[in-house]
Amino acid sequence: MFIKNKKAQSLIETLIAVIIAASAVIGIASVGQAFLNLGGQSQERVIAINLVREGLEVVQAIKMSYDLDPDINWLDKFSPGFYRVQWNSEEIDNSGVGYGLSSPDNSDIEQCVNCWLCLEGDPSVYRHNCSSYDNAIFKRIIEVKDFTPSNGCLDSECAREIISTVIWREKGSWHSVSLNMILTDWRD
Repeated sequence: MFIKNKKAQSLIETLIAVIIAASAVIGIASVGQAFLNLGGQSQERVIAINLVREGLEVVQAIKMSYDLDPDINWLDKFSPGFYRVQWNSEEIDNSGVGYGLSSPDNSDIEQCVNCWLCLEGDPSVYRHNCSSYDNAIFKRIIEVKDFTPSNGCLDSECAREIISTVIWREKGSWHSVSLNMILTDWRD
């Protein structure tokens, strides 16, 4: 009888060992999958931050080009409102903003259709003018607001607040990144 109990005990020990080993393998696989998911989120977040910064840099570059001409008041060219980066536009649109910015079809970035950014071209860059929106994940919108510094302005206006926002949809919900900067008229 002692031998039979030992065989039954070793069978139970074997089953417990298999269950523990299977649990460990499943746990390791779950952690690995979580790291892969987080890695993908990090990559999209890095791209979104770069796209947000690019939006601010475009506005700053446009402002600097206006600064070169003392007869142009750049504040007139950056009226408050919502814009999107338009790389191929060299005409001044109805809002008075020239090369680099154009009006989105909706100021609500989630509803905006022409705010999508697509990875296209050679070399590949993110553009608003997409031949196909199939692989588009990011949207960008730039808001220009009136801004008055705490010490005031010599003129009625001397600054604008620029807010660049990028959103992307992941796992059924929107994620967003925003950066802002204040542009002032250094000539005043």
